[in-house]
Amino acid sequence: MQAETLKQQAQAKFRLHPTIKEQNTDGYFVRSKLFPKVVKELYGFACCVCQASARLGNSSLVDGAHILPFSEFHNDDPRNGLALCKNHHWGFDIGAWSLSDSYEIIVAPKLINDLVYVENGKTIVQPKDPIYLPNPIALQWHRENILK
Repeated sequence: MQAETLKQQAQAKFRLHPTIKEQNTDGYFVRSKLFPKVVKELYGFACCVCQASARLGNSSLVDGAHILPFSEFHNDDPRNGLALCKNHHWGFDIGAWSLSDSYEIIVAPKLINDLVYVENGKTIVQPKDPIYLPNPIALQWHRENILK
């Protein structure tokens, strides 16, 4: 699958269907290597929260992070992605913060945020092309299921 093919998924209806796991299957899904590459490119290879950006060879400070966990949804649509530095990726995955439908940061009430790890109400940097904005369905799911 080429990067352009993955980007074209953003023109289809967004998919929010958890993967059904059958007891008697040994199959597994292989993550697309293109998803992180495409997502990071859409955000200019910088964290959409803090703008951190550093690369050394093929290694990067920024990850292409899934909003809906890949393990549950197998959704590599670019609208299910955010470019996040390692610190903000960790916090997003454990529910320390989430995003509103207008892309403003929502800090978890339980987060001890002494060094202003994330700023409540701050709007993330968005992809230049609005077709690739994080999908509101995915963001709502994250707020309802992950935000602590």
